[in-house]
Amino acid sequence: MSDGSRENKRLRRSDIRAEKMEWRERERVECVVIGAGVVGLCVARELALRGRQVLVLDSAPTFGTVTSSRNSEVIHAGIYYPPNSLNAIFCVRGRQLAVPILL
Repeated sequence: MSDGSRENKRLRRSDIRAEKMEWRERERVECVVIGAGVVGLCVARELALRGRQVLVLDSAPTFGTVTSSRNSEVIHAGIYYPPNSLNAIFCVRGRQLAVPILL
């Protein structure tokens, strides 16, 4: 590859970067959620249900492929935690909120 070809390739890459930057500057949304795992998608869904325009961003090529893909896929009932502890309360409340969405 000649030096001229390399230079042309660099120019083309920089042109692409400039086009992407231009697009980003024009994009307007009400809410941006960073992370397309379970929590991010639930937050985005709740915002959308409330009428917000939402953009979900993630570094992975598709949703739920990082931390969310490594969970036990169990909805905990909170029985392993002391009664009325925050862990127990959040497990019970989380189950109440998650089951209707998942079914």
